[in-house]
Amino acid sequence: MISSQSDYSFLQRAVAGYFLLPWAALHIYSVDKFEALRWHRIRHGEIKSLMTILFFICLFLITLYDSIASYLKYKEGFILLPNGQALAKPGILWSEKDMRLSNMDTYLLMTYFAIENAGLFLLQNFWNYLTGTIVQKNFIASTHFKVNYGFALVAIVIFPLIPFVFQYNELLALVLPRLFAVTCNIPIILYGIRAHFKFSQFINESKGVLDGQLITSKLVYYRDMNTRFMTCIALGTISFFILSVDGLTPEKTLNSNKFISDLFANIANLAHTLDWIILILVFYPSKHFNLIPASTTTIRVVIDGDNNTSATTLPVLNKVIDDKYSLAEISNEKEIKTDAHLSNYSSFSL
Repeated sequence: MISSQSDYSFLQRAVAGYFLLPWAALHIYSVDKFEALRWHRIRHGEIKSLMTILFFICLFLITLYDSIASYLKYKEGFILLPNGQALAKPGILWSEKDMRLSNMDTYLLMTYFAIENAGLFLLQNFWNYLTGTIVQKNFIASTHFKVNYGFALVAIVIFPLIPFVFQYNELLALVLPRLFAVTCNIPIILYGIRAHFKFSQFINESKGVLDGQLITSKLVYYRDMNTRFMTCIALGTISFFILSVDGLTPEKTLNSNKFISDLFANIANLAHTLDWIILILVFYPSKHFNLIPASTTTIRVVIDGDNNTSATTLPVLNKVIDDKYSLAEISNEKEIKTDAHLSNYSSFSL
């Protein structure tokens, strides 16, 4: 059964999904030409490849769900109460064909919830992959790593079973899936708080070491992305948790108030859209993510010619030298020898 919390909430998310899908694909292509989706990486179970696949499956499923829900909402229309208030037509008054389509749509939503929650637990393993790459340190213990995979598996199994368990109770079938989903977000938020302090610890430890500025800039970026992502998760969780709990009460005070229910739904939808954008920027930062600020970095260049050697210090510009090396890969005060007069940057040899 499709929720009746907000009449246009589904259309709002569907439109966002149709923009996000092509944007995400174009962004990933511009960053690494779908390198993470190559078969040899998928075959080896690389966490970035797995997260990218889960991302596209989730975004496709929720966009499809919202599209079908929008179609049903506007096709079935509204009913006019004696007091003049217009409400979405209750599901019991829908046609049999639309009810079957609604039930199918519910399973799409359950599949989405299952994969989404699995992906959120695996995000902690992705942080471990990142810190292992950047600072060669573990973000979580190996036991915690396995626990996250266990939670992901449990989520995939449980969510599709919810419609079967509560198929004879329309209220519970309507409210409990989303309530259970947002409840699963609570440990995710706690994980996010822990991740914030873990990133801060690594940032403090990286100060004063070789290439510390580059390492710090990367860690600060991911810490900030984690903070923004968890803030959006918390906003969506609080909004839907309040509406879901209120939906279980006899009075349904908040859900019966059109303005309040629409307000909470829109807050959750905005947070939902921002979540997708932030996730893509976590997995696929900008091409220039590795560049060191020009104001604080220099290159010492040793020019060989006529048996004379001299040293020149040049500012590092925020641009790529050539297709192979970026200036971020050159540490502060690193000597680079070349037998030209710097007429061609591509003659640098690292």
